[in-house]
Amino acid sequence: DFPAVKNIDFDLLPGRTLGVVGESGSGKTTTARMALGLLGPDTGSVELFGEPWSSVPESQRRTRRSWLGAIYQDPLSSFDPRHSVGQVLADALSFGATRNPRKHAGRITELLSLVGLAPELSVRNPATLSGGQRQRLAIARALAPNPRVLICDEPVSALDVSIQAQVLDLLDELQQRLGLGYLFISHDLSVI
Repeated sequence: DFPAVKNIDFDLLPGRTLGVVGESGSGKTTTARMALGLLGPDTGSVELFGEPWSSVPESQRRTRRSWLGAIYQDPLSSFDPRHSVGQVLADALSFGATRNPRKHAGRITELLSLVGLAPELSVRNPATLSGGQRQRLAIARALAPNPRVLICDEPVSALDVSIQAQVLDLLDELQQRLGLGYLFISHDLSVI
């Protein structure tokens, strides 16, 4: 065993971005997993909006889980390959209760529009989308439960430079519009 993250302490304020930069293996993703409550720290604690997060059971975190959203480097691997775009978003909107897009058609259209995707993409499979479109879908999915914080773990590193810029501009626009806090992880200082 070795400590992946040592002596980290930060506060993330609404509407602000906290950049976490480091080489592969430096503990960036471990930090994200602790912030999301997917991994507990060996020592210390994580608080979410002033309340214990890492030290309470999942049953107590469940009601606050929607306050956090996550965007990953490879969105395609985080989508169920059997589901359409609409089903992916319906699943996120219903917290896993349904994958029926008709029950959430209006909100699915809003989310797709919010991230610059056409509503007719809702019937397509994510595997048929371009890399930039898939990342926009991942952002829409993260926004579905109306989070207050987005954990962005290398969200543009798999995209070419022109698409990276478009996705970063979108994230900036969404932050200004929605007042989101971003924990933004990258190995690339220029992206931060």
